Order: sequence, then C-alpha cells, then structure tokens
Amino acid sequence: MTDKKTHIPDRALAEAGQWLARELEGNMSRTERADFEAWVDAYPDHQDAYIETHKTSILFSNQATKEGRQQLVEAAPELRPLIDECEDLSTLASKNSRLPFALGGKYGWISAIAACLLVVLVSGVIFFGNDPFANHYSTEVGELQTVMLEDGSIITLNTDTSLSVAFSDTERRILLKHGEAFFDVAKDKDRPFKVVAGKDIVQAVGTAFNVKKRADTTKVTVTEGVVEVKSEPFLGALTNKAGTNKASTNKVGPSGTISLAVGENLTISAAGTQNAVLSPLEVECIMAWRTGMLHFNGITLSNVVKELQYYAHKEIILTDEAVGELVVGGSLNTHNISAFLKGLELTFQIKVIERDTVIILSTITRQTDLSSI
Repeated sequence: MTDKKTHIPDRALAEAGQWLARELEGNMSRTERADFEAWVDAYPDHQDAYIETHKTSILFSNQATKEGRQQLVEAAPELRPLIDECEDLSTLASKNSRLPFALGGKYGWISAIAACLLVVLVSGVIFFGNDPFANHYSTEVGELQTVMLEDGSIITLNTDTSLSVAFSDTERRILLKHGEAFFDVAKDKDRPFKVVAGKDIVQAVGTAFNVKKRADTTKVTVTEGVVEVKSEPFLGALTNKAGTNKASTNKVGPSGTISLAVGENLTISAAGTQNAVLSPLEVECIMAWRTGMLHFNGITLSNVVKELQYYAHKEIILTDEAVGELVVGGSLNTHNISAFLKGLELTFQIKVIERDTVIILSTITRQTDLSSI
C-alpha cells in the first residue's frame, strides 16, 4: 500500500526514471551529480517521484525482460497493447513523446518503465507480486475468509483463492490470481474499485458483486448496484443468454466494456462470452458458497465433481463416462462432501468407495476390481 497522498506529475516520473537509470550506471560526473541533487531539491514532487521509481526498480531488478512484462500485464492488463508491441522494455522509452531523450545501457529499462509505465501505474496502481506495499490474502482448500479493507470494503474469499490488494489516491485495485471472491464495495467516487482477473477487469464505485476465476473462465455476478466489465474477448461476439428470469439485452460499449446490473451474470471464456439476467433464486444459489453450501439443479455428475474438487481434500475419480453423465440435483455442505456422495448411492446405481487420498465413483454394473486403486 502506498503512503503517497498527492498525485505525482507524469513529467516528474519520467525524469525520475532517467535520473535513476543514470545513477545506477555508476559513472555520473560531479556536474551531473550536482544537477541531480538540485533536481531532487527543486520540488517535493521530484523526491516522491524518485522514491516511487526506485521502488519499481527494486521490484524488477532481478527479473528477466519477459518475466517483467508478464508481471506488468498481470497487474494491469489494460497496458497489454503497449507492452506487447515492444520486443524489450527498454524500447518503450523511444515511443514516449514526454522524454527529451532515451537512455540505453545496462539500466536503460528503468528509464523506459518510468517513462511509459510508471506514468500510468504509480499514479494509479501499485505493483503486485513482490511489492511489500501490497496486501495479499489466500485461503486453503475448504477454507473461507472475510477481510475488511482500509476503505471499509469487505472481501469474502472462497476455497482455494488468492488475491492481492493495492490502493492509491486514484483507484483501488484487486488482483484475483485464482479462485472466487465476493466484494462488498464501500462507495468512493474518486477511487474506482477494480478487480483484475486474468485479462478481465471488473470496475465498480460502490456496489456488491461476485467474481469467480477458474482456469480460463471468469464469471461475474452482480448483487447490488452496477459494475463495468472489460475484457479482450469482447472483441468477439456477445451472446445474451436467457436465464429463468429473462434474457439480457446488453451490448459491448464503444470502449469495449459491458455494464451489468443487479441479477446479471457474465461468463467469459475461450469459447465466448455469455450474459444472462438471473432470477433472485438463481443468484441466491450462486452466492450460497458464502454460507458453506452448494446448490445443483439438473447438471451432470461430472460437472458437479469438477466443482466439488475445489472443496475436497481428496481427489474424486469417475471410473467411466456413464456415471459422469448422470443428471443430478440437490444441496450439500462443503464441509461434508463425502456425505453428499454417499447419498447418491441411495438414488442412483453407483458405488462410492473412499480411500485415504481418493474418492471413487463407479456404476454398480461395472465389473472392475477397485481394491487396487
């Protein structure tokens, strides 16, 4: 988290990057050293800019160019077009008209970052990853955690979830690395609340919403207020899928964003983007994980198992396709998954065998020796 209280001008950040790169080269002349000290003392903004630039240099000094680019994109995916068009971070400096010259050499990349990225990131985003000024929260399998942030916002983390929090004077940014979380956002019109999940950015001011990031799929469900979602897949088609309530009529806006209201559910994956307006009951089912419950209605057992695996400490194995294609429904306590699976034996022709590290589900008619599994 940053203790910066005022906005640092773009020009000051760019100049700070130049001076730091020159200083790290280690061969500054007396005249240059005097000019540098005079620059630092000239305005308070210069000292703040130098400190923030130095923090960034520490973060990236031990990382290869490719790793540095990846971390930047992870924290701020909206910068991907700028970063992707450059073969090396040091070439970014020549693309920024703010700089009177570009530094090369061993530390030229610092000047490049300051010129083209710190202008955006330090002014509104504090780096994640190794940044000691960011707060990190995570849960183990089967664990729930609720945290209150300094602005009064509340985050509830579901099982096997990891996220980082960084606040600045211009925005509040959350990096959801994986898992699921519910965000009850305190109102602050001057600092939008952004959740970054892969290539997707969910933005709100004061509202409540759920974000679920599993593999290459992101799902956003709004329970209060309005949020905006921006994602690269929006460049393709958007399918407005009908829920049990009604179909959404959302369209991708000119800036590549979609606005979601209460009850809307957006799914973004490699297969495409779908949006639906859910009934209050459907929303309640999605949010049930916060009370340790899961609700299923008319879905295949294979899909149920995929979801249960995020809560189970043991691997769940389906021995054949037939058992996975069974359509099931019901509710379960995430702290007692074995009881739910055992209950399936009373309804379907399946056998549940629990070992030390696995739970095996098989059709009763399957002639397989499971004793060795």
